Amino acid sequence: RRGASTNPNRTDHQVADLRDIPLDELRAHPDNPRIGLREDVVERLTAEITASGFGREHAILVRPYGDGYQVVSGHHRAEAARRAGLAEVPTWVREMDDDEAFMQLVLSNTQGELSPLEIGMHAATFADDWSGEVKLYAKRTGYSAAYVSQLRSAGKVVKHLQDHPVYLKYYLPLNRYY
Repeated sequence: RRGASTNPNRTDHQVADLRDIPLDELRAHPDNPRIGLREDVVERLTAEITASGFGREHAILVRPYGDGYQVVSGHHRAEAARRAGLAEVPTWVREMDDDEAFMQLVLSNTQGELSPLEIGMHAATFADDWSGEVKLYAKRTGYSAAYVSQLRSAGKVVKHLQDHPVYLKYYLPLNRYY
């Protein structure tokens, strides 16, 4: 269990500072629910950044972590900026505990950017590593408990496959369809 609050009514959207931070100080969050970066998205963003620059309106959400910053929202944008040859990017720097950062990984991707399997893997991690309950996760994310339960079951299958990589190469292509 990680040391974190699981208060479902938490709304501590603290003030964030807009700062330009060197890309080499940004670290991906280890619990990012994405199975992998979507190459089509990174390529499109790289082309856009190359043509128009990295506007402050697209700032990445990070939190101070260790000797740098942990990306909470903007993993694709950070990779695209690297590929476009940028040295630094605009970021919103916000203090967050582990629980808030973990939940923001999904809440920041509510525009449908996460596949159901990725949400299910995140919910499975919440249940397994954070001692969280389906109802609590559902309340925090706005999904129904029944839907979260279904996604979590699928996520557990993927997590099992990740522990047994010989099978994973057959399963990952299916993610495109879900």
